[in-house]
Amino acid sequence: MPKYWVLLLLIIVVPQVSLAQKGDVQEIDIADVPIEGADFRDFIWGVTPAIVKENETATFASEDENFLFFIEELWGIRTIIGYEFSENKLVRGRLFLEKIYGDQAKRIEELITIQSDLEKRWGKPSSQLFRWKDDREKDYPKYWGWAIYRAELDIKVTWEVGDTEVILFTGASQPHKPEISIDYASKTHLKKIQTDPKLFLSEQN
Repeated sequence: MPKYWVLLLLIIVVPQVSLAQKGDVQEIDIADVPIEGADFRDFIWGVTPAIVKENETATFASEDENFLFFIEELWGIRTIIGYEFSENKLVRGRLFLEKIYGDQAKRIEELITIQSDLEKRWGKPSSQLFRWKDDREKDYPKYWGWAIYRAELDIKVTWEVGDTEVILFTGASQPHKPEISIDYASKTHLKKIQTDPKLFLSEQN
């Protein structure tokens, strides 16, 4: 995860903005959220921060230069919704699902549910990658959740539709600190990053 996302998340997670501020929380099926033709939530790439801030229905959490953050419950899980802008235009969105699992097998069950919902919206994935750093549990799917928890397995599912790349990721950069996130990005912006050294460096910092 790029460092700037981590630092901005700390700003949001520490205050723990309560969903109760907006009243009753609705569970949302992500397949029903985007309007037809939208790239992330109800928005298309290129819209301004002002448009997002005015029309996003989730609870506003914070903002920083080139970023807006909101909070909502998705799949019954408290989720941070992040918007990233470049040159005042929306280029990326990310969902960070916040949940601590006592039973790590539940992580895989919910991941399957999330992937199924994303397939309703985006179709069959372009690729699915299982990266094993320790494959002792590889032949025992019921323990894959624990492998993720111990930072032994990362799962990355990718969709590429039109100008949008969607990545569903679960894994851990270090043991006992796993995450589930969904990254949406404009492929045009990603190509621009690759060809513009300044943009590429900003992504790494």
